[in-house]
Amino acid sequence: MSPPALRHDTYVPWLRPSYGILFVCFACFRLFRLCIVLLEVNAMSATALLSPEIPSQAEAQLAKETRNILAPFLSSTSSLDLRALNFATEPTIRIPASAARLLVQILDEMSRGNAVKIIPVHAELTTQEAADLLNVSRPTLIQMLDAGTLEYRKVGTHRRIRVDTLMAHKRKLDADRRAALAELSAYDQEIGI
Repeated sequence: MSPPALRHDTYVPWLRPSYGILFVCFACFRLFRLCIVLLEVNAMSATALLSPEIPSQAEAQLAKETRNILAPFLSSTSSLDLRALNFATEPTIRIPASAARLLVQILDEMSRGNAVKIIPVHAELTTQEAADLLNVSRPTLIQMLDAGTLEYRKVGTHRRIRVDTLMAHKRKLDADRRAALAELSAYDQEIGI
């Protein structure tokens, strides 16, 4: 006899605390399979972006518990093996170490109540998406494109910016900001402020 259909707020009597780690692994397994399906579906779109969703309080709590269980296993560079609750019908999945670290980062952000958006490196962003990522206005981004600060390509009359190009520029801007802050801090130390 299978268990009854459950809502997210339903008490689960057949799930005892001793099965907690298995439940978390099963939830992680389902989350990973969902990510793969969503990435395959979105691979056909021009920018291959996933829409971010703010996690509910229950999802944030589950993400925190799952992160706390998975984080200790990330000290090694080997892959992570996960098993579902039903060992007979569900196979063991092997997650590469880099994907496991990314999963823990996603779970960490979700546990804080933050939405997470996955953007493949080869994706191209619209000017508005790129401006949002750089935290600048769209007109400022257009000025940067026209000045040649960022590489882009045109699709008809629309500009498209590659994520890897944008992230390299963002890292450069962040490094420049840190250098300017260090210089100001050193100047303040020098004059005794």
